[in-house]
Amino acid sequence: MFRPRGAALGLLALFSVTLACGARGPIAPSPPAATITLTDVGCTADGFGALLPEHFVVTIFNKTSSLANFNVQRLQAGHAYREMELHYAEQQQRLATGMPFQGPPPFTDILAVTSVDSVQSDAFEATLTSGVYGLVCRRYSRALVVEAVFLIGPFRVP
Repeated sequence: MFRPRGAALGLLALFSVTLACGARGPIAPSPPAATITLTDVGCTADGFGALLPEHFVVTIFNKTSSLANFNVQRLQAGHAYREMELHYAEQQQRLATGMPFQGPPPFTDILAVTSVDSVQSDAFEATLTSGVYGLVCRRYSRALVVEAVFLIGPFRVP
């Protein structure tokens, strides 16, 4: 014999158990993905602020038709970020006039380096120590000559 009241209670119990077992609370939004993007006219960083975590993880996008190189440089003690800015501004001027790139400033330590082929992306991670940093993006010609260099920063690791 069919008992409507018993069947309704059974369905209610089954529904409650299903909800309790499979229910999820509110899902916290994931933090925005950190990216560094190189284009023909510049390099941008998105998804992170002026403070970098010790374990630095980003996705790098090379949106140029050239090979790209990315590195993280830490200033040595006693040097200001402005010195790094001036160094790379001078390098950009040299490249614009056809003179060769002279390399990173001697008062920085390069802690991590990666290269990304044209129109590709890749994961990039580094373990950073306390200090002030700049992110450097370089674009190369087919003959592997630096065509452009861009500095993003300053960033600090506490």
